[in-house]
Amino acid sequence: GKLKIWDNQSTMAQLPDFAQPLENLVRAAASATGNLIGATNDGKATLSLLPVASLDDPDYTSFSDQIEIVNVAWKAIFLILESCRKFGVTDRAQIAYILATAGYEAKFGAKNLVSTPGHNWMYEYPWFKSAGQTDKDYFNNEYHDDNGNGSPSSGDGFKYRGRGYAHLTWKDNYSYFGNLFNVDLVNHPELAAETNLAADILVKGMKDGLFTGNSLSRYIQGDTSQFVQARAILAGVGGASEIAKMAEKYFATLNSLNYA
Repeated sequence: GKLKIWDNQSTMAQLPDFAQPLENLVRAAASATGNLIGATNDGKATLSLLPVASLDDPDYTSFSDQIEIVNVAWKAIFLILESCRKFGVTDRAQIAYILATAGYEAKFGAKNLVSTPGHNWMYEYPWFKSAGQTDKDYFNNEYHDDNGNGSPSSGDGFKYRGRGYAHLTWKDNYSYFGNLFNVDLVNHPELAAETNLAADILVKGMKDGLFTGNSLSRYIQGDTSQFVQARAILAGVGGASEIAKMAEKYFATLNSLNYA
């Protein structure tokens, strides 16, 4: 038998129905040494042994969180790999870092994790919100008077808060990527959280250095990659070591599969 975890028209992504409790299967799939098994829809490559997250991460320690992460990561990984093909990202180390970034920034689009109940991670989480402060007030005061955003009273901070696998932020960036992909993200910023577009924004933005001026090729080229320093492609230094550790595991996995 098979345990179906995602189906998208031309692709059926399945896990073998092992004769072991579901909890053990999910723990194996979500752990740093666990497995995800699937194929791209053109049949060129099969992914297995793809680590999603470490069980040492408090966000993924509950059974329900592991189920959620496995299911959303499956779709996210597939879409991001397809976007890499579309935009000509073939270096395995670069692909690995892109995947790791999506895992860190958006937790692959997980929803309602134990640590962030009710939150959809395709949207930025208000980590430092004060007691009694609304999400709108938090983001309006976090992102204002810069990069196209108006004052806190304009509402631009909340409207153009982080979305998608890259957590695209600021009005100017929404305008730029909207023009690039012929989508009205200024008037409909919620579209940046749509998974297909989110994958394209992440890959194209990182490949060409559209987020900060730093591109993938500046830091990452096969075995000579600087995964820690590569955090500058999307943001500052926050999360640099965590993303680097995950990228190393993805890179080793893609090499072991001779992924192409």
